[in-house]
Amino acid sequence: MHYHWTTGSSFYGMLTGACPECWSQFIQPGISAKRFYTVGPPSYILNDDNIWNNHVEIVNSCRTVNWVYGFQFFSYGSWKDRDYWNEAASTFFGKKTKIRDANLHLDTIPASPQISILKIDSLNYSLTITPDASANINQWFAAYRSTDDIFDLNSDKIISISFGDSQFTLDENFTGEQDHNGTYRYAATMLDRYWNESLISNMVLTDSIPSFPPKVISSTPSEGDTVGVTTQLKLNFSKTLDIATVTVNAFTFTPSIGISSLAFSSSNKTITIVTSSNFNFQTDYTLFIDSTVTDVNEKMLDGNGDGIPGDSYVLHFSTVAQDLSGPIVTQTFPDSISSSGSFDVEGVVTVLFHELVNSVTINHNNVILKAGASAISKDMQLKTIDNQSIINIKTQQALLNNTQYSLTLNQNITDVIGNPMPSNQEIIFTTSEQSYSQKTTIDDFSATGNWQQPEYSGSTEGIIDSGTSSGYTTAYYLPATTPAQGFFIQYQWNPSATTKLLREYLSGGTPRNVIFDTSYILQVYVWGDGSGNKFRFAIDEGDGTNWPNHEVSKWIVIDWHGWRLVEWNLKDPSSVGIWIGNGVLDYPKYRIDSFQMTDAPGSSLYGRIYVDNLRLAKKSIVSGIEPEQQGLPNDFVLYQNYPNPFNPSTKIRWQSPISSWQTLRIYDVLGNEVATLVDEYKPAGKYEVEFTASGGLASGVYYYQLQVGDFILTRMMIFLK
Repeated sequence: MHYHWTTGSSFYGMLTGACPECWSQFIQPGISAKRFYTVGPPSYILNDDNIWNNHVEIVNSCRTVNWVYGFQFFSYGSWKDRDYWNEAASTFFGKKTKIRDANLHLDTIPASPQISILKIDSLNYSLTITPDASANINQWFAAYRSTDDIFDLNSDKIISISFGDSQFTLDENFTGEQDHNGTYRYAATMLDRYWNESLISNMVLTDSIPSFPPKVISSTPSEGDTVGVTTQLKLNFSKTLDIATVTVNAFTFTPSIGISSLAFSSSNKTITIVTSSNFNFQTDYTLFIDSTVTDVNEKMLDGNGDGIPGDSYVLHFSTVAQDLSGPIVTQTFPDSISSSGSFDVEGVVTVLFHELVNSVTINHNNVILKAGASAISKDMQLKTIDNQSIINIKTQQALLNNTQYSLTLNQNITDVIGNPMPSNQEIIFTTSEQSYSQKTTIDDFSATGNWQQPEYSGSTEGIIDSGTSSGYTTAYYLPATTPAQGFFIQYQWNPSATTKLLREYLSGGTPRNVIFDTSYILQVYVWGDGSGNKFRFAIDEGDGTNWPNHEVSKWIVIDWHGWRLVEWNLKDPSSVGIWIGNGVLDYPKYRIDSFQMTDAPGSSLYGRIYVDNLRLAKKSIVSGIEPEQQGLPNDFVLYQNYPNPFNPSTKIRWQSPISSWQTLRIYDVLGNEVATLVDEYKPAGKYEVEFTASGGLASGVYYYQLQVGDFILTRMMIFLK
């Protein structure tokens, strides 16, 4: 079954609830023939979208569809990362089950086995199941347990599914923490190779099983812990509680703090205490739970765990000293020193804090990007890395080349408890002297393509398959771009492997058909995980029809967090790495083969990176008006205006390789048209106009946009009076 849905209701609708556009409409012959169908919940998508808990509702909703008989989870390592096995077993996979009859071969009903019981002590029994004498080959045996005299093979609990042809025993052990306070009954059946089930065997029963009083088996915080003032206390009990006896009045804090409510788990074995206010800083607290709290068998609380009911539970904990310091910036890209003059005009600004910040305070009033005195429109993304906040900032339009910018972080940015930054912080940087003259998208990852799983490639080695995967995600994508979707590469290295290489291979599709030569720069935005592992591009080389060789870029160490523009200048012979080619770009044509990763000394054994906006680019240095070149142009180019900033006049140059209607307009930062400089048909060629700001034009940022047919280029300029 499909796996793109992420809620229980959407899965149910896809299966049968939204007919006629549902699966059941198209598989009726299979349903009528009682074929087995399984559903595939998208665990890796639930993980990426931070809705992991939707697993329970998806499974429970799908189980209401009478032709669904199992599940296959698209995990790609997410179950392992979250160590989800035990939690899944205790929630939606808490029961043993049998396969229904396959409806393929209807034999006579199998012979019933016999069952006997032996009491070891009051909590432990031994069951013996003996096959019928006619069972001379291996068969399946199901052992059932019931709390009443009537066995229902469709609802009573299966305690064992076994396979064999001879007598065997089962140990039935109780802890005294079961909710049933009485006797249990047991019976067994035999199932043949087609899962046809026998009639039920004879029935045996236990004596009344002791049920011990409830006690607290764990708590958050634990006894003697020191916690934050916003902590919510959670208590796990050994028995199902009678919630009618669990009231706010049964809980008392010293020093006193109000309790607004109690939240119960679905099993009524876990209580979360919601206080009406935060705890005080640097204070010793004691929690008392009254002994009047009982379980469903009316047994009172065993507060001290001595097995005797009727005493209160006591928990001691302390709170941390007051945090009086606000968030501190620990890392920026670019910074004010090493990155000056090298920041790409389409780069991403990154700010990392030492703690979590209040997301409400990350706004355009508190994070201000300026060129001179003019604020620049931008897009911001706030993410969390290892309990630290990181901001990624990118503008919709390219920044000006060779221009100084400032990013101001206002003191009003606070941490999650309201502490502001110590002071305003300003990051000053200068952009590169290069501007873009051409960009061609290879893959913006907006639609599912032909990027294969890493283990698909025979070149991939030294990974652990269960922890290595790739796929599309809407949780991480490049700021200021649409659509809001990126691509992840998750990796886990085998520590015993001597060679490690992950090849994220592109097997086909439109991106694979983008052909280029060495006049381009190959670029992709990479969200780094700071792992110290390495990343590179791999390309095919050939004549455009045959692709005999592969070449790679040199390795790039992923030593950053957040988005970073990574590029390979194909013009530079020294930028070529070594793989299975000759290390020389000596063919006329190239296309994308893969992204590749490997480890490095001291790098992390596992992690996840994201990529977005794989493209080709050409850049040029624009320091003023370039001299006229002979002949017709080959590319569309809109040059940077000169001078810039300007007052009151500046010159704008462009070139077009085609004859077409051409417009050149000026806009303010709100998108309002300020002036139309060109609006006429022009032959292919190179052109220049002068723009003079009128007396009423305010200082600030403006955009000039060239449109030639369907081709549009936009640049930014600054008017300073």
